[in-house]
Amino acid sequence: MFHLRRADARLVELIRALPFAREVQAVELASGGKIVVGLDDPEAQNPVIVRRLVEAGADVQFVGEIRHSLEDVYLSLIQAAQSPVESGRAHGNQGE
Repeated sequence: MFHLRRADARLVELIRALPFAREVQAVELASGGKIVVGLDDPEAQNPVIVRRLVEAGADVQFVGEIRHSLEDVYLSLIQAAQSPVESGRAHGNQGE
């Protein structure tokens, strides 16, 4: 999560344009701004994002990490595992 003094849609789009950035979301724009970015390799990719933001005139206050609880990860895996099963059932019942 990138905490900025002020975030706007232009900065969000700047990050979305990076090939390694996924799931880019702006949060709390009214109170300054946070941009949440899904990354596969934050240690290598965070500096690139910070550099781009600063070059665009953003004041980066700090970079934080969102940690998910074991329960969140477990529920996400369960939901992902059930999705194909539910999808298959829906398609199989259409012809009956």
